[in-house]
Formats: sequence, structure tokens, C-alpha cells
Amino acid sequence: MEDRRISVRISRVSSDDDNPKTVITSIIESQKPHVKEAVTQSLTSLPDSPKLAGFVLDMFCTSMIDVANDFGVPSYIYFVSGAAFPGFMFHAQFHHDELKKPITDLKDSDTELVVPTLAKPMHAKFLPSAILNTDWVMYLYELTRRFGTVKGIMVNTFTELESYAVNALSDIPPLYPVGPMLNLDGDNYDTSKKAEIMEWLDDQPESSVVLDLIVIPIRSR
Repeated sequence: MEDRRISVRISRVSSDDDNPKTVITSIIESQKPHVKEAVTQSLTSLPDSPKLAGFVLDMFCTSMIDVANDFGVPSYIYFVSGAAFPGFMFHAQFHHDELKKPITDLKDSDTELVVPTLAKPMHAKFLPSAILNTDWVMYLYELTRRFGTVKGIMVNTFTELESYAVNALSDIPPLYPVGPMLNLDGDNYDTSKKAEIMEWLDDQPESSVVLDLIVIPIRSR
């Protein structure tokens, strides 16, 4: 079978700003022209190149929706987590935007949150630290607003496991349970390779390595 993966060269991005939105956004934005060029070349390099059907994006790559729009194809967000987390993000963003109740006000609180995608109330003190950090949560709200503009959300779960969450999220936008996606070779993982990789990373110049983006163009015939 012919290998049709699309490779994108990641350019170096440096920033002295500690704000997560500034750092992550600058990285993703800088890759947009490279992704567009790589997809264009892939679609035109062969006479029998398949038709581009859409983009599947990591939750932090929502600005790539603009690239998909340039190609006139839909975008989908893929969550490696289950359905409860995106449901929580929609709920938190709704409270902030519509009810004017910042979730950061609940830091160190014993308040119980009733979240539509959770079967039982959740104590605010158990919220992830990023949710209670003003800089991070504002950035997450911005991402979540764009989640609502995509054609669908794919989550690493299945209905029988999270029926409560899947049913709660069925329409905002359509949810597609595509799990479980499991690493069945986990027990055979070569730990020596991890040490080798970490050593290589430690030897690289500061700010010279960027985590690869999850941007998967969907092609159909």
C-alpha cells in the first residue's frame, strides 16, 4: 500500500512571553502556511491524488480551521480523552460567557459543580489546575468557542462506556465516539528508547524543539 502521509517541516519558534495563549498560538499560527503548502503538494503531486474531504485537528490546533476553510472542507476536533472533558469545557465556557460566572472564582471552594456530561456533581477543589489559572482558562475558553464551529467532535470513547456524556453532547456539534483507541503494545515498550529520546531532547538548543502538531487531512476517493 502506498504511503500517503503528509509531512510538515516544523519551523523554530521562540518567545519570551509566559502567557500560554501567546506561546501556543504563535507556534500553531506559524505552521499554517507550511500545512497549507504540504496539503496542496500532496493533492497535486500525483494524477490520481484522492479528494480532500476534511481536517481532523487536535484541540490546540483550532486555528488550522482557517486552513481547512481555505480548502473548502470541514474540520473535526479529535479528543484523545473521553467525552466528559469536552463536555466540561463547553459547560465552563457557557458559565463564563453567558452567566458571567468565572470558574476561577471557585478556586479552593467546596462548591459542587453539576456538569451535564458528568453523572455526579464534581467538587470544585478537584478541578484541574489549568482550569483555575486565569491565563490558561481564558485560552481554553477561546479554543472551546471554536469547537462549536466545526462539523463534529471525535472522542476516544464509546457509547456503552460514557452513555451519559455522549448523550449530553450529541448536538453541540455532533459527537462521534471513535474509541477505544488503545496502545495494545504498551507492555512491550522499549524503555531504553525513552532514555535515548530524552537524552537527544536535552542536547538540543533551548526553544528549538516543538511538539508535532496533530493535523490530519482526510482524503476520499
